[in-house]
Amino acid sequence: GAGVDAALMAHAVGKRRWGMLAYWAAGLRLLGRRLPTLRVETEGSSGECSLALACRVRRIGGGLRVARRSHLLDEEMEVVLFPSRSTWRYVGYLAEALAGRVRTGVVTRAAILSGEGRVEVDGECVGRLPAKVEIVPDVLTLLVPGGYARRHG
Repeated sequence: GAGVDAALMAHAVGKRRWGMLAYWAAGLRLLGRRLPTLRVETEGSSGECSLALACRVRRIGGGLRVARRSHLLDEEMEVVLFPSRSTWRYVGYLAEALAGRVRTGVVTRAAILSGEGRVEVDGECVGRLPAKVEIVPDVLTLLVPGGYARRHG
């Protein structure tokens, strides 16, 4: 993720002690702020947003459903953009994610993210923009239960 979610991760205090409550508190502290704009370029499309999520799973952040077409075993990721620069609009985005009604993103193998802001991976800040996110086939071997691939493939 890049943009407001990475800022939230950076501002979450006491994550080990308070768990998800630390993230909610950080989110409340961000309310009312104007968010910076990011530029996202994928194969054949581009757009601006204040939050970009590159997902290989459908749920993030403790169960929020943000990527409808993602699957861990796919060789592509779904890039979902949230365009509003208003943190108040993110209250609506959160409600959409809780209901599983976030709009579908672009399915791609690579994305270039530019602008100002941080980048997070699985809830931990890993750097600042610009960044390139890409799927590298066969770089990691996953061991999954036998029926998992058949049920989710």
